[in-house]
Amino acid sequence: MVRGLTFLPPGSTTTLQTALGPGALSGVNVETQAALMVPVAGEAATSPTLLQVEYDGQRFATALSVVPPGPVIIQVRNTGSTRGSLLLINWPPEVIAQTIKPPLEFEPYLSGGALVARQTFRRLFRSERVDEKEGLGIRQVTFVFTDLKGSTAACQCRLLYARGGRHSRSRVRDE
Repeated sequence: MVRGLTFLPPGSTTTLQTALGPGALSGVNVETQAALMVPVAGEAATSPTLLQVEYDGQRFATALSVVPPGPVIIQVRNTGSTRGSLLLINWPPEVIAQTIKPPLEFEPYLSGGALVARQTFRRLFRSERVDEKEGLGIRQVTFVFTDLKGSTAACQCRLLYARGGRHSRSRVRDE
């Protein structure tokens, strides 16, 4: 079903090659929700069909209204000023014919926090930086305190002060 996934650098043309089956070709920029849909129908092509797509940062526009099944070359021209992305999916006719689409079900996954905390993630992406226009949603923060020099002793002195009243005050102050 998935036929391509790519970034669309601003001011450039990105080319993808794939083979399409009957049904429909859809594409979406998951960040902006810009989308395209082209029916895939007719006689199967033996030579590649050229599908030109223009992306202006807000919406996609295709040069063809229908694409035949078979090999296809998709050229996406980003005329916008920011980087985009494109996920292409070739939907089979039986999915398109359904009036009520089945819910998407996903396998068990790691939360973002659990993923970032994994040593494997840190090792694989140690040199990666998050772009200023991207981000990581952090919903849970954990502070880890270690035994700072003398902190345990100071805590014990405070406990003595709480138990012993004013006679322990000088002892806590001195420590």
